[in-house]
Amino acid sequence: MQEIKDKFTVLSVFHFLIGGVSLLMSFVPVIYLIIGFILVIAPGGLEAGNSEEQTVTGWFFILGATLIIIVGLCIAAATIFAGVQMNRLRNYNFCFAVAVLECLFFPFGTILGVITLIMLSKAESKQAFGKPVIIHQRED
Repeated sequence: MQEIKDKFTVLSVFHFLIGGVSLLMSFVPVIYLIIGFILVIAPGGLEAGNSEEQTVTGWFFILGATLIIIVGLCIAAATIFAGVQMNRLRNYNFCFAVAVLECLFFPFGTILGVITLIMLSKAESKQAFGKPVIIHQRED
């Protein structure tokens, strides 16, 4: 049991690391948010194009960047929270769902997600999380 706990402690540290990097990277679209605000506030200040088109484009930049920032923050928070739960050996289903979600973020999220899924799929891991383990026996 202690060996499984140690493995999940290491996995939780990597979840904290990937969650922290995701948290930082979710603020990259702030650049587009600033560009959007500039286009909305001072549409006539830019030389090319119609000021009405620039205002609409600015609103698209603002809405798109805000959406990407919010989604990034939610994913980063879920990853960090999954790390906390793995360290405590709780919320098996949540940890499993976050591991599946991490597989979308190539390359580091994919590696961490696959390793986490492999670890969570083992019978001793399910027992450590308090999940019932179903053993299928073949009938001869």
